[in-house]
Amino acid sequence: MNIDVFSGFSKRLNSTKRPATARATLSVTLKEPCSVLNPTFLVKNYNLSDNYVKWGSRYYFIDDIEIVRNELAMYHCSTDILATFKDAIGSDSEYVTRSSNTYNPYVQDGRYPATGGVTVSNTVLSSLAFTTTGQGTYVIGIIAGSSSSQPSRPVTYYALSELEYRLLMSELFSDSYLTASDITQELQKELVNPMQYIASCYWYPFDITGGVSTPIYFGWWSANMQGKRLTENDRIQSTDQTFSLPAHPQSSRGMYLNDSPYTRHTLNCYGFGSIPLDPAPFTSGVAGAVEIDVDIFTGMGQLYVAVQGSRLFTVHSQVGVPIQISAASANLIGGTLSALSGIASAFTTGNVVGAASGISNAIASAMPQVQSQGSNGSKVNFMQTPNIVTQFRQIVEEDNVTLGRPLCAIRTMSAIPGYIQCENVDIDIAGAPSEKSAVISFMEGGFFYE
Repeated sequence: MNIDVFSGFSKRLNSTKRPATARATLSVTLKEPCSVLNPTFLVKNYNLSDNYVKWGSRYYFIDDIEIVRNELAMYHCSTDILATFKDAIGSDSEYVTRSSNTYNPYVQDGRYPATGGVTVSNTVLSSLAFTTTGQGTYVIGIIAGSSSSQPSRPVTYYALSELEYRLLMSELFSDSYLTASDITQELQKELVNPMQYIASCYWYPFDITGGVSTPIYFGWWSANMQGKRLTENDRIQSTDQTFSLPAHPQSSRGMYLNDSPYTRHTLNCYGFGSIPLDPAPFTSGVAGAVEIDVDIFTGMGQLYVAVQGSRLFTVHSQVGVPIQISAASANLIGGTLSALSGIASAFTTGNVVGAASGISNAIASAMPQVQSQGSNGSKVNFMQTPNIVTQFRQIVEEDNVTLGRPLCAIRTMSAIPGYIQCENVDIDIAGAPSEKSAVISFMEGGFFYE
């Protein structure tokens, strides 16, 4: 019978590769008894460089050449399973877990371990940085009556600049609102405490839009100055910014590297704190958006992050800095003070001795009891521009040619040449059971279709 012999042919053991051109076609004799899977051929005019044989439709490795005499040798062969059944393998469709030809970039590849340490990237959210033309804005809520320009409401809110706020405080501590002529100023101060009409005061690190300039009223009096009166339409002040997060430096090997645990994002934003961002919605590079809404009447704010119009989460925090308001208010008249030990009350009948003794002056200069509202807040939350800090974990070098990348899809073997690894292979071949088991073992363990 005839066989084709090949010299110097090289291939991987787990490859379907077949040789192209034979060295020669030789007439040989089978050594009896003979196995088709592991035949031995008696060859005349042998060549020690021969290492591969094709017999009919089957391919064999030459495992050893045994020289019988000068012109005769025995070629001990074993079946090259993958080359012999290449056609059946090529037309077979299986569930491919790894491939060097194509891959699913979103399937996490656990074959390569991560290295120690991280690299850091910083995304500055400059549009969220609060800006102001001055030193911020004060929003003060005052209980006041109605006027022709100001309808009656429980609390009227005014937006004031730094200078306007200082002028208002100076005005309220002055005597300009004490206009009654039939009682003393000391008694008027006891009866009319302007600070008691202040319901709230917050400082904001930004200019407030909206509002109409009107006189500022407290109780039934006017502060004799203008302020920007705010309505419900001005109550919510908002700022927002879209952002794109940096990709993992090795993301060309798979978009899964943009996800946890290889990538971690942390949003740092004012008093809202440091907020971990789930990297999963951003793995494909889609943009996100951050919005901050502040209720300037109460100082409360909300921050939310959205992707493609859907909110990922919402957090709340105090944005407005509460400002303490103090006033000299109580016991200007009614209390008994050690400096006035002989006076029980200023409301005694008859002649007021203080007109001659200076007792009235002592009352006016006595240390008052302080009334406070709210508490002083902190501006430290606004020292840093909001940003997103991204940490990347690197993975070791890959060998896509011989190890492939995750695919996890059904494919025909001939459509994706190169390295292939399959799962739960069920292939039909016209071979012995041992040959089918060997083919399945190669396909599930990883082989090269070439």
